[in-house]
Amino acid sequence: IGKFFVGVCLHFDKDNNTQARVAIDGVVTVVLADNSGSTGCTWQYVPANDQVLEPLINGVKPGTGIGTPGQAVFVFSAKTVGATNLRIEKTCPDNSKTEYRVEIIVMPGGF
Repeated sequence: IGKFFVGVCLHFDKDNNTQARVAIDGVVTVVLADNSGSTGCTWQYVPANDQVLEPLINGVKPGTGIGTPGQAVFVFSAKTVGATNLRIEKTCPDNSKTEYRVEIIVMPGGF
């Protein structure tokens, strides 16, 4: 069956185009590298047409020094049992796009 968690933290470099399982009422946190201050590129959640995940928080944590990337952080609550494709898209001033995508499977609690 694989592992599933009450909460899960996903990162762009290792979790893009993968699958993650979380228990109902669990929290899904996505952390993406962000250079919006220097590049003008911004990350934005692309809502799905389902009720599986509820967006809770999104924001940018600045880098710790000049030229160091910050982090775009998105937090979701797993509201109903089911599956959804979580998509977050980076758009740059030149209209180029990068997509982060993870299939989220929400499992019943009490495991």
